Formats: sequence, structure tokens, C-alpha cells
Amino acid sequence: MIFLYIVIGIAVRCFWGWATNKVVENKGYTDSWFVWGFLLGFIAFIIALTKESNHTSIYNSFSPLTLASKEHDEELKAMLARGSGWQCRKCKKINPNYIGTCSCGNAKRENNITVKSVDNVKSIGTTISSDNSKQKTKEVKKNVEEITENTDTTKEIAIEEKKARILMQYKELLDSGLITQQEFDNKKKQIFGSIDS
Repeated sequence: MIFLYIVIGIAVRCFWGWATNKVVENKGYTDSWFVWGFLLGFIAFIIALTKESNHTSIYNSFSPLTLASKEHDEELKAMLARGSGWQCRKCKKINPNYIGTCSCGNAKRENNITVKSVDNVKSIGTTISSDNSKQKTKEVKKNVEEITENTDTTKEIAIEEKKARILMQYKELLDSGLITQQEFDNKKKQIFGSIDS
């Protein structure tokens, strides 16, 4: 009979340990409360219920970088609406007019060349019986070759411009006091480290 009471007592304490631990896990904490629930039972369970949730700060607030990114996207959309920006044909990213190459490597002038090349191909298709169609075909091929030759350099320039923009955003966050000097220096090392690799 005593053995039965011991088994039931251990089972009840295991239940309180498990229940207390589940409450703490659901509140967003990573530490285990099983032992507290096992030893203190219902009291530990009540204490676990009164703990504050650890999820609120993660889901209800935005980091300064997220806010800066959202503001930057809104500014670019407004810039495109005003006509002081251009949209890349490849990645559909909005760029200011002073940026000549998109971060995907597509240059602003390549958007125009591509349009001219397509127009040339369409005009070649309609005037294929004319004598100068071969010359137009050569011009289109020459334009395509120029685009492919400049692609590598434009991609490198685009990567450098993107890294410079990111660093400038971090500098603005540093100046406004939203990040520390150490965070800025770490990000700067990360950006310049990726340039070397």
C-alpha cells in the first residue's frame, strides 16, 4: 500500500513539473522549470503563470534597421512617382536617377539599349526583304556584344554602390544614436570583408 502512495505521489509531482515547464516554454523562455514544478508542485505552476510573456518585445516592436528600410522603400516609391527615379527591367527594383547601375547588375543605359535592340529586331523582321536588313542585323549583334562585354564591370559597380548605400544607412543610424559605434564598426568590417572575398 505504501508503494502505491509513493508511485502516485511521484506521478503527481511529474505532472506538475511537466505542466510548469510547458507554461514557461509557451511564454517564450528557454530555461527548464521541470525541477521547480516537481519540487513545489502547484505553487511553481502558479508562479510560472504569473511570469511575463517573453514574446511581446519580439512581435510588437520594430528594430531601427527595419524602420529605416521601410522609410527608404517609401522614399523610392515616391521618387518613382515624381519621375526622379527609374525601375530596373530585370529585378523591378526602384533606383534614384543618380544611380546608373541597379544592384542586380543591370545598368540604366542597358535598359535603353535593350529597348533599342528589341526595336531593331522588330524592324528587321518587318523589312527583311530590304537590302539593308543584313546591316541592321549586324548593328543589333554589335549592340548585344557591347551589352555582354559591359555586364561584368556594371555588376561590380552595382555591388560597390549597394555596399556604399548600406554603409551610409548605418552611418545615419549611428549619427541619430540608434546604434552604437561598435555595431557600426562591426558592420563596416563585415561589408569591407565581403569586398575582399
